[in-house]
Amino acid sequence: MRRLTAVFSIILIAFLAISTDAADLTLRIDVQGETPDIHVLRQNDDLVEFEVRIPLIRLGESILNGRSWDTIELPGGASGLDLGAPEVPNFTRLLAIPADRSIRAEFEVLESRTLKNIDLIPTQGIEPERQISSSPQFSFNPEVYNKDSNYPIEAVVTSDPSIMRGYRLAAVTMNPVRYNPVTQELQIAHRYRVTVHIEGSDFRNNPVRAPRPVSRTWSKIMQQMIVNYDDLDLDINPTGSYLIVCENDSELVNVLL
Repeated sequence: MRRLTAVFSIILIAFLAISTDAADLTLRIDVQGETPDIHVLRQNDDLVEFEVRIPLIRLGESILNGRSWDTIELPGGASGLDLGAPEVPNFTRLLAIPADRSIRAEFEVLESRTLKNIDLIPTQGIEPERQISSSPQFSFNPEVYNKDSNYPIEAVVTSDPSIMRGYRLAAVTMNPVRYNPVTQELQIAHRYRVTVHIEGSDFRNNPVRAPRPVSRTWSKIMQQMIVNYDDLDLDINPTGSYLIVCENDSELVNVLL
C-alpha cells in the first residue's frame, strides 16, 4: 500500500508541477494540452490495451558540480529515483485488476524521435539550484554512464497489487524516454502502445470488503489516474448540502453568507 500511495502522490504532484526556465519541444500536434493523451483500445477479462501520445517535452539546462547539464521534463510525468543515473522522466498510471490475478505488460513503440548531443544530468534527489553546502554530495553512477545502451533498460514496469478505497490496483510505469549516455542520444517514443495481459495467479492484496463510496472530487482524480476507470462502476456520493439553524435574525445570517 505504501508503494501505491507513493506512486499516487507522484502522479498527483506531476499534475500540479510547473516548469520554469525550459523550452518546449513539440512532438505531436494531434494532442490537445501538454500532458500525454491516453486512449483505451480494447479491454476484456484477459487484457487491457491502450495507446499513449506525448505532445511535447521540455528541454532545459542546470548547473551541477561546477558544470552545465541538459535536463528533460515530461509534463504530467515524473523523474526516476535512481541516484546518480541519468534523470530520465517516466509516465505512470494505475490499472484496476481483478482479484487473484497477476499482470504482465508489453511496450510497443509506434512513433519516435531521437535527439543527439544530449548531456543528461544525473539524478540527485534534489533540484541542483536548491543544493547547498549541507546537501548530500554529488551523485554520479559511472557504471551507468559508461554503458553503451539505453537507460532505463525496461520500457515498462508494473508494481505489486495494492488496495485503494476497496479497489485492487497496480501501477504501470512507462519509460517512453530512454537515454544512451555513451552516444548521448535521447530516444523519445511519442506514440506507443501498452498491452497489459491479465494472466496467472496472484493472491496478494485481494479486497476483503466492498469498495467505499467516493466523492465527485475524488472520482475525478481517479479518472485521471486509472486507465480503465470506466470499468470500475464507482459508487459516487451525491453533492451534499448544509442546513443552518439560527435565530430569525438577518444580521446573523449575513455573517454566514
